[in-house]
Amino acid sequence: MTKLKKRLKTRIARIQEYKEYASLYRAIKRDTYVAEGHITKLVDANTVDETYACIKQYYTYMPATNTQEIGEGIIPHIKYCHRFDEKQCPIWNCPYYEKNKKYHNAKLFLRQAQIEKRMAFKRIFERIK
Repeated sequence: MTKLKKRLKTRIARIQEYKEYASLYRAIKRDTYVAEGHITKLVDANTVDETYACIKQYYTYMPATNTQEIGEGIIPHIKYCHRFDEKQCPIWNCPYYEKNKKYHNAKLFLRQAQIEKRMAFKRIFERIK
């Protein structure tokens, strides 16, 4: 086999490896999105502070501020639990405790998959000896 064929096969193998990592990244991203949906709750703007949830999503109305705007605007707001960014949620009686742990683990897996995908992409264009 000539050198050129070996290089071509190596390049094709690297592209296949990148495609596998990209597919894995998309699957983990879907799982992370689902896990985020389990800890998110759509609430009314008046009951945001009384509701238990790691991520609370609510909408408010904003009146038109100038003559160029048509009607009122609906603005989405997101409020996180005050202990959301801690490594492990210390609130044991929270109904979202286990789901929050799964979400943070999924975020870590997503970050690792993103790094692996990026490295596989860079390997495609590395010099083949």
